[in-house]
Amino acid sequence: MAAGEHGCHSATISPEVLNELAKLQYDGTQQPGEGKPKPANVYAGYKTPERLLKVSKIDPLEAAGIDGKLASTDIDYLANNGEELQKAIKADPITSQRLDDALTLFTGGLMESKAKIEGWFQEV
Repeated sequence: MAAGEHGCHSATISPEVLNELAKLQYDGTQQPGEGKPKPANVYAGYKTPERLLKVSKIDPLEAAGIDGKLASTDIDYLANNGEELQKAIKADPITSQRLDDALTLFTGGLMESKAKIEGWFQEV
């Protein structure tokens, strides 16, 4: 909801969430901005909503001890089989966890696809 309140133009929404939303009864009287025309330039005069000011200034995923600096363009992160990249990943527990989650999900999907393909081969 906050992304929409900030003026986000699009969102990726899972089919499960869309199905749940489709079951809800629409009540225009409960919708923020109902009946107000949209400006020609949606970002003209934009101000962060008061209720989101505090969270817009923090990163809840930032790990303690991370300096928040961007990756350096002076470092070749792919040299020596990605040695510097691995150091950077290990230094950030949030990145480490996110990569682990992504690889787990990817591997799960890969194995599911492999099982389906192998099943189809056995049918023919």
